[in-house]
Amino acid sequence: MVWALVGNKEDVGQAARALLVLAGVLALLVYLSGENAEDIVEEQGGVSDAVLEAHEQAALGAAIATGVLGLIALALMFGFRKRSIPFDAQNAPSRAERGVCVERNTGL
Repeated sequence: MVWALVGNKEDVGQAARALLVLAGVLALLVYLSGENAEDIVEEQGGVSDAVLEAHEQAALGAAIATGVLGLIALALMFGFRKRSIPFDAQNAPSRAERGVCVERNTGL
């Protein structure tokens, strides 16, 4: 994202936003699969409930943060598309006309 902003590269920005959306979706899927993984680890033993609970809380925070970033990226992808300003070459003032306007407004 920084490279896209600094270099004014819209295509890089779109790719970065798409990756953030993908990361948000994957984070949700990974978090939802955690309950099954927790059951497997509990059956094997050797890991305390406190460690599993701490891991679950960290995973929830990471999933929420990644999901929020994904939603923001999705909004930026579709909600704020770059709109070009239409340019009417036939009705645009010529250089001479622009010079007259500057001369009138500045008194030169």
